Amino acid sequence: MKKILVGLVSCLAAFANATTLDCENSYPLFKEIIQKKSDAENIGGIDDIHDYIQHYDYTYIFSKNHPDKQFWVDKHLSFAKPSWSNNEWISRREYSKRIKEIAKHNVKDSSNPYIHELLPSKANLLSKSGEICVVPVQAFLEVEVDEGESLNTSGTVVVEAMLIDHIFVRDINDNKWRVLAFNRFITDNDFNEFFPDMPDHIKNELNDGIVEAQEAELVD
Repeated sequence: MKKILVGLVSCLAAFANATTLDCENSYPLFKEIIQKKSDAENIGGIDDIHDYIQHYDYTYIFSKNHPDKQFWVDKHLSFAKPSWSNNEWISRREYSKRIKEIAKHNVKDSSNPYIHELLPSKANLLSKSGEICVVPVQAFLEVEVDEGESLNTSGTVVVEAMLIDHIFVRDINDNKWRVLAFNRFITDNDFNEFFPDMPDHIKNELNDGIVEAQEAELVD
């Protein structure tokens, strides 16, 4: 009887997770995940980067479908090699080499110059992937500037950086959230593997910040 009750409670909990949208209530966690992501990419060591990937990177859970490979998403790194701009499944060996390069670069500057603001969600729905919550994340960059030779001082200003939609996904079985920063150059095959039933009207409105960045360059 106890086993039956435990099983019933588990089923009810799973059903509740599957029918309840939790996006709005999860913003404090989203902010924490975005900060971990930013720290891993900008100041993290090898262990920090791998820890973030294993716990929060949405594409990581699909590695089981691609033996000995991990999915690489272009991270717009100034020191990256040209091949790093491809969004693709690469060997774990190559993936580890790139992580080491990122960590090596991060050691040179231990301060994270980025701060982030999470804007209201653009979409929130239940899907085959779990609960999906699309959150635009505005990045800001702290930049040191000279206030003038006569004053012999310097200060810090905050400038607006890229605005990128982040797709948070909650697994309805374990209730854990993971995230993927949208990138328009992820192939349709890969995107459909990650989000097999995302409605076109949502997919077509996703933003990766590239257009805004190009427009800003034209204005300058």
